[in-house]
Amino acid sequence: MISKIEILEKFLEKLHVKRKKAEESRVNAQNEANDAEGAMQTRYGSAKEENQALEQSFKAIVIQTDGEINFTKKSLQEGFAKMETIQNGSLVKLKLQKGYMLIFCFKYGGETLEINNEKIIVISMGTPLFKLLNGKSLGQKITLPNGNVAEIVLVS
Repeated sequence: MISKIEILEKFLEKLHVKRKKAEESRVNAQNEANDAEGAMQTRYGSAKEENQALEQSFKAIVIQTDGEINFTKKSLQEGFAKMETIQNGSLVKLKLQKGYMLIFCFKYGGETLEINNEKIIVISMGTPLFKLLNGKSLGQKITLPNGNVAEIVLVS
């Protein structure tokens, strides 16, 4: 069985890639703003302003991703207590009509990880799926947003 440590380590890898791409895009946007025609002659100019706004957007992504990285590192250090009900830090296995789905519930999400040829969907606590699973326990059945019924066969 895949451990939460393996999941968090893989998630952390993805966050570092996301941060690197956002930082590269931020630097490129800033360079484009600096190189825009007339950029050094006036504060104004459509290309300059658009690229500065783009740079600020990427900067916000970098800052947000830094927070996600720090929280994930802290979670790796502290670990999670044994869980009887689904909550932040739960690894959940759902039995579907055809197959299974592994879900890791975490403060941050939006990634699909592959570990040992198994796919784990990392969902954040703000998602509709987490809200549906939150507080549920082993053996309970839920109706997914697509109308399919799933049984909770693992909570750890």
